Amino acid sequence: AFTPAAFAAEGDVAQIIGKDAYASLSDAINAADSGDTIQLIDNIEVTGTNFLLNKNLTFDLNGKSIKLTNGAIAVYNNAEVTFNNGSIRSNMNVFEVQGDISGGHSKPSSATLNIGSDLTVESEQCCVYIYGNEAVVNVSGKLLSTGNYATVSGNGTHTAEVNRGGTEINILDGADISNNVVDGCAIYLPQDGVCNIRGGSITAGNCIGIKSGTLNVYGGNLTANGTFSADPDEFNNGINATGTAIQIESNTAYVGNVV
Repeated sequence: AFTPAAFAAEGDVAQIIGKDAYASLSDAINAADSGDTIQLIDNIEVTGTNFLLNKNLTFDLNGKSIKLTNGAIAVYNNAEVTFNNGSIRSNMNVFEVQGDISGGHSKPSSATLNIGSDLTVESEQCCVYIYGNEAVVNVSGKLLSTGNYATVSGNGTHTAEVNRGGTEINILDGADISNNVVDGCAIYLPQDGVCNIRGGSITAGNCIGIKSGTLNVYGGNLTANGTFSADPDEFNNGINATGTAIQIESNTAYVGNVV
């Protein structure tokens, strides 16, 4: 329900519940304290803006939309962020969730993104790009990729200096994850992390491609509609789809045990 701010004025697009309203979402984010809820008053379109979220916040889109052009929403620095009740679209990655990327995971920094059941996310790249130790995403909403990138993707970099593994991806009841590119991939797992499929539906040319880490499937519906290939070539920067629900690829360019 819409809750008017104490000082809402014409042109304000977002408010902190119980506090003030602001003419830009960036201003509302900067003014918010950890634990606050930011609610949209109007639809938002921004170009060239990255929203950097490093505190615990809840976003109630209030049935409104956010359209990003050449911009993304980043969650990092021990923040837990929840988005509900609306839609977000970008021509780039919509969400980037970053944990500790140091080589030995020696610089603890977590990040958690919760995507609510009434949120729709659409991207021409990744809806969620997740990397780094203790980076977590919990998906209950609808995610659609319309480009040549996986809808949910990790990063397999693992060197002495940089390790982008240690992630946790949870696909929950109500989630609807799809990729409408021919032979596209819905969830790409090149990193040494954990992915739990607990419910929802996943539809793509290739539903899940895993090269490293652990995949647990407890429930849900996986529908692969791509072109079947029994013996794809190894690919060191993505995955050559097989038209299958789950593709497990052994590739010497990636680290970690596939379970």
